[in-house]
Amino acid sequence: MSMGKEIIFVTTLLTDQQLNCMNDCLSDKYIILTLKDNGVDVSEDVKERITILIVHELSSEHLTHYKNLKFVQIYGRGTDKVCVSELDKGKIYYQNCCSAHMVAEAIAEYVLFQILYWERNVPKLIEKGMHGDWSWEWRSTFQYRALSQLEVGVVGNGVIGGVVYDFLKRVGAHVSFIDVGNRMKAEDELILGKMDYITVHLPLRKDTEKILDRDFFRKMKKDAVFINTSRGGIVDEEILGEVLKSGVIRAASLDVTVNEPVKKSSKLVNCDNVIITPHISGRTACAMEACVSEIIDNIRNEVWRK
Repeated sequence: MSMGKEIIFVTTLLTDQQLNCMNDCLSDKYIILTLKDNGVDVSEDVKERITILIVHELSSEHLTHYKNLKFVQIYGRGTDKVCVSELDKGKIYYQNCCSAHMVAEAIAEYVLFQILYWERNVPKLIEKGMHGDWSWEWRSTFQYRALSQLEVGVVGNGVIGGVVYDFLKRVGAHVSFIDVGNRMKAEDELILGKMDYITVHLPLRKDTEKILDRDFFRKMKKDAVFINTSRGGIVDEEILGEVLKSGVIRAASLDVTVNEPVKKSSKLVNCDNVIITPHISGRTACAMEACVSEIIDNIRNEVWRK
């Protein structure tokens, strides 16, 4: 290992292509180490040379291992898994990825995919097609609504929620913002009760933890579908499992859960009317490229000095 250079320690999973790009751009001043590097001994000497962390999550316990840290780059938009209060106390500069528009476009496409999945009853179509049941008897009665016939409610009007709203409008859906707040207003309750699909884009904070509870789901249409790509913790998962099994709502598509991966004991796992994907809704190639480019710029420009 070259002496004299500072070390960037990457504790989140980046592709080889992303790491090669970072090496090409930053190797003149930094050594980049990752958890994937075989034989990397993160000894005390090495830790002393780590001045930059690139993380998805960082606990206060792990933070104490790095005495000369000057910058923490959060790989993603959310900061709920990073000990930001401890970073503030230690006056360590941190920044999340602000390439939000590219990530938001990816999430909007994922939301549309889930709407079409449920609206067109994709599992049934695959089963019929694969088993050779092409009879006109059932095909003559099978129909689905066009996007222009659907009402979609967007919970959360930040950057991502705004992009999702605009995207769904462009493809023809009728879209409304819904403000859940501490106490939902009457007009928002009225909108919630009319929506065919609810898609959630809220940050996880103390005031939003489990904000989507039994009362929220009971106010949804019985045949509505719930989509969450933000954070699992904003939903009371026990309640969601119950309302799905009891038919209070039609179905749910979840790209996030409280525990990731979701525990086998979760009520959600055995629900036939739920889709769980492994937190990948924002991971298009162009969105990830934008994030890495932003990280490189942050380090090159030494944003912690500004």
